[in-house]
This record gives sequence, C-alpha cells and structure tokens, in this order.
Amino acid sequence: MNSNLVLGIRKFLLDLPSESFITNYDLVIEKNNRKLEDYETLFEVGLEEYDVIKMVPCNYTKTSSDFHLNRLNYILQECPPFLNKANRN
Repeated sequence: MNSNLVLGIRKFLLDLPSESFITNYDLVIEKNNRKLEDYETLFEVGLEEYDVIKMVPCNYTKTSSDFHLNRLNYILQECPPFLNKANRN
C-alpha cells in the first residue's frame, strides 16, 4: 500500500477481489468503534501497535449498489476462478 490515507486501505482491499466481497462498508477501529474517514491519514487516527481495523458492512444506496454490481461483474469476468476440488478436471 503506497498511501498513508485511509482511502489507501480501501484501494488495497479492492485490489484483492477474493477479499472484497463487501463493497459498502465503514472502516472502524475495533477498540473504540471510531469510524475512519477516507481522507484522514493513518497518522491522524491514533493507531497503536496491534490495533485492529474492522470492515463494518453498511446499507446500500443507489450509488453503492451500482458499484457493487459493477465490481461483481468485474470479478466474474476478469479474475481467475479459485482452484478447488469442484472445478478440477
């Protein structure tokens, strides 16, 4: 991750299609339930060693549902399938 913005965490998660099935979420510091804003720097949020940032799903809006469907379409068309016993020949 080459950004020190919270938005950089979101971009990192989007770059991992297998990890980004939730597309509408808040990033929250677990210990105090503080919601992180996209344009805060990681230095501003006061993270300490071993702090955990959670992805907390949110309700979809029209815009976020469109993004979710476009993301799903991208994953289905562009990403290689997972190798498992069900799809091995």
